[in-house]
Order: sequence, then C-alpha cells, then structure tokens
Amino acid sequence: MKSKVITSVCVLFMLISSPVFAQDSSSFFIGKWKLQIEGTPGGGNEMTINIAREDGKLKGYFTNDGQENRVEFSSIEEKKSSITIYFTAGDYDVSIDLNRVDADHAKGSMLGMFDVTGERITGNK
Repeated sequence: MKSKVITSVCVLFMLISSPVFAQDSSSFFIGKWKLQIEGTPGGGNEMTINIAREDGKLKGYFTNDGQENRVEFSSIEEKKSSITIYFTAGDYDVSIDLNRVDADHAKGSMLGMFDVTGERITGNK
C-alpha cells in the first residue's frame, strides 16, 4: 500500500511539473544556430543564424562561416513547432523552413529543394 501511495505522488508530481520544465514553443528557435545546407549546386554550405524576439516578433540575421558581413532576415513566419525564414541573397528571394526535432536540433529545407539541418549553439561552441 505504501509503495502505491509513493508511486501516485511521484506520478502526480511529474504531471504537475512537466509543463514548467518544457520549453515554450514560442521561444524554441530564439538564439544562435548552426545550419548545414546540403545539395546546393556549389556543394554543402554552413551558416550561423541568430534569432531574437523584438516587439513580439521574431527577427534575425545570418552570417556565412568565415565572413563577417551579416544578412538580415526580411521576415520570419512562426508556427507551433516550426518557422520559415525569408531573406534575399544576391537577386534571389530565399526561404528556409525549419521544424523542431528535439531540444537542440531542427531539420527542414531551403527553397523546398535542399536539406537543412540545424543545431543550437550553446556555451563555447
């Protein structure tokens, strides 16, 4: 009987506390991410993106590895567990769709053609 009470209390505690520890989906993509884009005509490409929430909207920019100049996103569309990033590169309008995979990873596509994987940059990475 005592073990049933202890088990019930533990289960109740986990049910009550799990929303506290779960990351809010509206803040999941905020921060710095390393994106790997595969299959482009020039080969694979890496970029670092930075996303922040300003005035209730997601905003951000990217830098290509090895370059200092940054490209601002023209907009970011936000859904429950995904975002779509829009920007202009050269004379082309580009979009990147990212879907949440787990706490520190995302997966999607660029222009609906090229595979994109993302990893959150934390600490000293």
